[in-house]
Amino acid sequence: MYFEQKTSFSIFTFFFLLIVIFLAYSNSFLVPFLFDDITSIVEKQKVYIEGFSAIYQEFGQRLLVYLTFYGNYQLHQLDVWGYHLVNTCIHLISAFFVYLLTLEILKANQILVLKERAPLLNIQWFALLVCLLFALHPLQTQAVTYIVQRTTSLAALFYIATMFSYFKFRFAEKHTHKTVMFIATFALFVLAVLTKQNTYTLPGALLVLEIIFIYPILRYSPRIPLIIGACLTVVMAISLLIFPEIVIALDAASKETTDFTRLAYFESQLTILVHYITLFIYPVNLQVEYIYPLADGNLLDSIGYLFAYAVAISVAFFYRRKEPILAFAIIFFFIAHAVESSFIPISDLVFEHRTYLPNLSLCLLAIFFLQKIASKQLFTVKVVTLLIIVVLAYLTYQRNEVWSDPEKLYANELKINDNKPRIYASLGDYYRLDSKHKLSADNYKKAYELTGEFNDLDNQGFDAKFGYFNNYIAALSRAGENKEAIAVTLQLLPQLKGSKFLPIIYTNLGSFYWQEKNYLHCTKYMFQAMKLKPNMIEPVIGVGKCFEEMGDKEMALHMFNKARKLSQ
Repeated sequence: MYFEQKTSFSIFTFFFLLIVIFLAYSNSFLVPFLFDDITSIVEKQKVYIEGFSAIYQEFGQRLLVYLTFYGNYQLHQLDVWGYHLVNTCIHLISAFFVYLLTLEILKANQILVLKERAPLLNIQWFALLVCLLFALHPLQTQAVTYIVQRTTSLAALFYIATMFSYFKFRFAEKHTHKTVMFIATFALFVLAVLTKQNTYTLPGALLVLEIIFIYPILRYSPRIPLIIGACLTVVMAISLLIFPEIVIALDAASKETTDFTRLAYFESQLTILVHYITLFIYPVNLQVEYIYPLADGNLLDSIGYLFAYAVAISVAFFYRRKEPILAFAIIFFFIAHAVESSFIPISDLVFEHRTYLPNLSLCLLAIFFLQKIASKQLFTVKVVTLLIIVVLAYLTYQRNEVWSDPEKLYANELKINDNKPRIYASLGDYYRLDSKHKLSADNYKKAYELTGEFNDLDNQGFDAKFGYFNNYIAALSRAGENKEAIAVTLQLLPQLKGSKFLPIIYTNLGSFYWQEKNYLHCTKYMFQAMKLKPNMIEPVIGVGKCFEEMGDKEMALHMFNKARKLSQ
């Protein structure tokens, strides 16, 4: 029933992918830890030292991917080279599974459609071009070069591998082979779920494969699946009636943020999906952070987008028999985006790494339409496609070149859009580590000033606003401008009531006064910090140092002993 795969071409494909991927990403191996790499890896060294239980408690469901970071840390601590090697290998294996999955799709397609409607390209060539496009497109770089986004690429690897093994399971003729592939499919699904939550859509993707490719070939009785589906629906309905708190729990669990409504997020994603497609077609001005307007959620301004998506889904439905590849690619695009680009509010509206898995659909569609357009010049299709892929590989290399220099990366971000507080804050961190404290202060100040007020619809992280301010005043002090740091802090204090950063700001203010030898004001603000956060060590030490300078050795010793006990 199934065509035998040419093993030699597959081996060639793997090693060809190995060469071109490592060439395109060769300049990414020294990209330093950036952004969330710092909070998830560098600042979590204690977690990686403690091992499995600490990792599970800290990272929960994303256990598997953080175990890979644990492996990296055990082998070479914070040497970034090893982290990038693993990320690049994951990308290589993902791209190879794209090739294998595409072959399975094409084989099923050849059975389903008439010869004149089958893809004109040799199926190995078609699959090769799809996986090369997936592997070398610059839009994929964020999921590969940005170390912590291993969560995305590893989840995609397991996702694609699950679909491939499901194909093998469904078409296996020998009982032993079928059992092995079923176990593999289930195991890969579990691994996917333990990597990232966007893999919850995998059952939907497998159902689409079943409906479009598998059922029309096997032609089994649909009675049993329908009975099982009906029973599951009834069980779910009864459970919700008996335990209505399940709805509340599900609602809470499916919100990463409560800063905006589900409808506001959904309406925003309607235009963002078009933006993602545009970036795939024309991958210029790629960014780590996009400043994107949040929609109001009434959907009135997005009727055109809703209509366009409804037309696309209708095309997939009506062409599911004539053009199964087209139908699958369209539906899978929406399924792969469903968790991060639908009704589940996430603080950041746009991120390029969210396109990593859905780009499989766009790669399929790109090669599908290219060979349809030039159906009588297949050699030209191959040459043109390969030239496009070479250009994309060069753009990938260039994008990695930008990633390799943090200062260049931040400057590029701000050149495209200078309304990015988090980028200014990152630039402030960069200059702080380089001991350029005046530049550091200037950038922290810009980050603080750009961050919106509470309830502003700018998704710029109001929660971090006063953290940026704290970094600003600390940088002023390091630059030798204590008096200015004191003045701006005293001016802002009335606005800081209730802020989680107030204890550390009080502590810093006390430190500024200590440097000015004003020990009474130093103790005043250090005690304020201790009152707000009794277990904080820094203000206790600060008070001890003040008493020591004022000659009260007994109180100084008392505070130092208290700090020692807090540290235990």
